[in-house]
Amino acid sequence: KVHPSVAASQNNLAVALEARGRSGDLGKAIGLLERSLKMRKAIYLTGGTNVHPYVATLQKNLANALEARGGPGDFDKAIKLYESCLEMRKAIYPGGDNKVHPSVATSQNNLAKALEARGRSGDLDKAIGLYDTILKANFLTGHTKSHSYVVTSQNNLALALKARGRPGDFDRAIGLHERSIVMETAIYLTGDTKVHPCVATSWSNLALALEARGWAGDLEKAIKLHENSLQMRRAIYL
Repeated sequence: KVHPSVAASQNNLAVALEARGRSGDLGKAIGLLERSLKMRKAIYLTGGTNVHPYVATLQKNLANALEARGGPGDFDKAIKLYESCLEMRKAIYPGGDNKVHPSVATSQNNLAKALEARGRSGDLDKAIGLYDTILKANFLTGHTKSHSYVVTSQNNLALALKARGRPGDFDRAIGLHERSIVMETAIYLTGDTKVHPCVATSWSNLALALEARGWAGDLEKAIKLHENSLQMRRAIYL
């Protein structure tokens, strides 16, 4: 037997169990999400209908839980679910003129993060390709250029490029971190606000990328950035 209200309640209980995080909660949550996903497929994917936003959301939620558990085979299952969710959301929210719906961009980001975490040969390249797609796509119609979505995409791509470390990757990563700092300064350091944890983190990320590149003068720049980040974090947290 299936009913949408039962599926919704199973999903809600699973999310709450994940949030509580006691021993055994995550396993129970995964079981509930699996049953809820099966139920929603039976309810919504009928009569030739192959996509539905509720099913896509359940796939994402289950993938998140599997990724959090990180047991044998969990990343493989999570990646397949993220891939299915991405394809479903592309069908539900078709883009055009290089525009991507925010839900599609979020799915691309989730898949990229899972690929990075799994770390098999080729996974990092695939993740970088997804981050590039997100960043290039114009899914911010109506937003300013200094938008937190853009900053997040730039930072994710920069960190993945730094991890890969191929020729030219450090230069790209440094450029992305520098643009993120400019944007975050415009977003967060306004009026009387002189400190923000995101800005401090971006200074630290840029410093680490400069250290990794190791050109003449990079270490001196990195030390100054680390000093600035330390001062800001002291002002925030102490």
